[in-house]
Parts: sequence; C-alpha cells; structure tokens
Amino acid sequence: MSGLETAIRNALEKSDRSSAEVRARIYQSSRQALEAGLRKQGIDDPTVVAQQRQRLEVLIHAIESEERNRLLSVVEDHVRREAARAPAPPPPPQVRPSVTSPAHPMDDEDDVLPVEAEVRGDLPDAKPAAADMGDFRAERGVVAPDARSVPADAASLAFTPERAAKARRKKGLVARLFIYFTLLAFIGFGAWWVYTSGILLSPADRDTSVPNPPPEVQSEDFTGTEAAPQPSVEAGRGFSEDWQEVFNAERGNNGIQPGSLAAVEPISTAAGKAVRLTSRVAEADGNVSITVPADVLREMAGKSSTISVTLQSSSDRQTQLSISCDFGSLGDCARHRFTATPERADMLINVNFDRTLAPNAPGRIIINSDIDGNGRPVNLYSARILPGE
Repeated sequence: MSGLETAIRNALEKSDRSSAEVRARIYQSSRQALEAGLRKQGIDDPTVVAQQRQRLEVLIHAIESEERNRLLSVVEDHVRREAARAPAPPPPPQVRPSVTSPAHPMDDEDDVLPVEAEVRGDLPDAKPAAADMGDFRAERGVVAPDARSVPADAASLAFTPERAAKARRKKGLVARLFIYFTLLAFIGFGAWWVYTSGILLSPADRDTSVPNPPPEVQSEDFTGTEAAPQPSVEAGRGFSEDWQEVFNAERGNNGIQPGSLAAVEPISTAAGKAVRLTSRVAEADGNVSITVPADVLREMAGKSSTISVTLQSSSDRQTQLSISCDFGSLGDCARHRFTATPERADMLINVNFDRTLAPNAPGRIIINSDIDGNGRPVNLYSARILPGE
C-alpha cells in the first residue's frame, strides 16, 4: 500500500484538502485504482481481493483521521491567536471572569469562516485541484498493492479499466475458440478413422473376396487310378528315397572344403551331429564347398532339380547366409540368401539346367555365413539333391 498511500497524500497536498467532498473524491479514485491494479495483475482470488480492499479502507480511515485532526488543530490555533489579539474585557463585578474555551470553536460561525479562508488561502485557486483530478483519471500505470516499484507519477491514481477489460475479454474469447476448434478436429478425425477402418462392420461385410461356391463331388472327378506321390520333403516325414544324399554330418565332414578364411568343426547338438561352418569374410575366401559327385550331376542334366541344405544357427540369434552352386559344364545357380534360425530347417533351391551335356568332374554347393559381416557360424547337418524326371 506504500504506492497508494504516497499517491493519496500527494493528491491531498495539491487539492483543497480542507473540503470533505474533495477528500472523498480522492479516496474513491484510490479505490478504483486498486481494483484496476488487481485486474491488471490477474489477481481474482476473492480472499486476496477482500484483504487488499480492507487494507485500503484502513489506510483511508487513518489518513482521514489525520486530516480531521490537522483541521481541528488549525482551527484551535486560529482561535488561540484571535483570543490573544483581542484585549481582555474588564470582568463585571457580579459575574465571575469568563475564559474563552476552545472546546467549542466550531459553534461560532464567525470564527470558522476566517479559518477556512486562511486554509484555502494557501492555494492559488480551486481549479488546479480539478485539473489534478483530470490528470488523475487519465493517468494509467497505477501499481497494485504491495508492488515493489512505484512509478514517478504515483500521485496520479486514475485508471481506464475499460480498455484492459476489453483486451482480457478478447483474449479469453480467442482461447476458448481455439480449444473448441481443437476438440472438434480431434472428434472429426476419430469419426473419420472409425468410418474408414470398417471397425463397425461385421466380418461378412469386411470380407470383400469373391464368394466361393460350396464344394461338390461329381463322377468324373475320380479317374480310377491313384496318382503316384511326388517326392518331397515335409516336416516330420523326412526325405524320400528319390533324394540323392551328397553330405551327412553323421558320417563325418568328408566332402567339405573350407576356404582360406573359413573354418569347419564337427560338433554334437541336441538335433544330432553337425558341422559348424564359420566364414570370416563374405568373399570367396570365406566360402565352404560341399562336393557333389559327377553321377548326381548327370542325373540333373536337362531337368529341373531341387537342392536341400539342412542347417541351423549356432547361437540364439538369427544368421544370414548365402547358398550358391557351381556344377561345371552343367552350369551354376544364382546366389540365394537365407536366414538360419536356432531351429533346424531345410533350405530349398530349385535349379533348372537345359544343357544335356553331362559333366565328368564333381560340382560344388557353396555356403557363406558372413554376408552380413557379423561372422556368426551355422550348423550344417546334411545336403541332398532331388533330380528331376
């Protein structure tokens, strides 16, 4: 309240402070300045606002008490000076001497008027007070109570709350419109997603495929003879006798030739005996070759054949590897990339050789386990070839 107290006292000094009406206008302006300061600082707590108003009223009451005491002191001083100037009349013989008591100076109208004239005589005229009050209303920048800094023109207590209130209302409206627009956008996006995703459709409505007719059995579907089973490899059934075995780890690592930057190691696993192949580079020096006999290659000449390599990853992680072949004059096959898992699996490659020229030298099935640069090994169990017919 230090800023408001200073402003009130400066306004009283520049106005006709002996007039109760002028003082009332100054006090009312200070109340309005307090309300404007609270709104400007965004203080809307009812408890805090009530406390600040009460503190201002206490301050106004104290200042008003000081003003009344000051006016009373001026009047008493004037009465004493007038009593000192006038000669004391001789007391009548029958009446005891009377002394003018200053206890009732306000009862005599003749004494009050000169005093008021003397008090107001210190000011040039009453118009500056009105001018100060005009500046008082037009001035902005009044700080709220308990402000740490007091502006230079703290004597001016007037404010214009209309512009601040309009600005706050405009900002609040824009914020509410933005919130409503954001909520509507989210709701619209959610409705569009539910509509386009088909989550509300039944399974029959979501199935956009062509409906298949119910299966029917007719007399011409059976020819009277059973088709010969095609040789294949299936989980749990193993390989048929038509498969030509070119390598089996159960009989050792014969027929395997590692490169200069590759290693071969016989091991035993839960799935049986195997050969661990480790390639240190992805180039030819890291290849491991499996020899394919020439008689098997002659059966593959001019036919479509299938190559099966049974292996698994040597660790709990997947391993990338490549399998290719070089069958001499018969030709070769493209490089195939596979992923070995911790489970034993068969890697199948279909090859088609149009050449009928039977090679006289053995061929090779080439494996490299370092195509991704990690150098992880793989476990090789067997290699088989199914010649075509």
